Amino acid sequence: PDHPLYFLKRLRDQILERLIVDPVRKIEFYMLQADKSVNTGLFLAAKQSEALSSEALARGQAYFDQAIRTAAELKAQGKEVPPYLTERFTNAGAKYEEVLTELAATANETQKAALTGLMETFAKLQEEVSKLK
Repeated sequence: PDHPLYFLKRLRDQILERLIVDPVRKIEFYMLQADKSVNTGLFLAAKQSEALSSEALARGQAYFDQAIRTAAELKAQGKEVPPYLTERFTNAGAKYEEVLTELAATANETQKAALTGLMETFAKLQEEVSKLK
């Protein structure tokens, strides 16, 4: 995100998101984006770039939320959510909480409050995952 041409990557991802029509593939795409965003947030936190780190982590949470909502819509349509996706939701949510806890331990007070809010949101999303099983 701190590179001048980063907007091109974001544009590419937005185009790909619009081109995917299969709900399962779209869920996989959202999970990939969530993983990449959380990893980027972790990397930026290591570089002491708190604002960009918080932004990337929030984007990761938004993608994770979108993946769960898409899976819930799939289930509401009477289709089955593949078991590997619900397992991936569970594992990813646990890993995200672990990463956020580690970051909160070394963060300043402002960032710690934002990270705590993200942790609470991830916990709520984990409850949604349990409904998908």
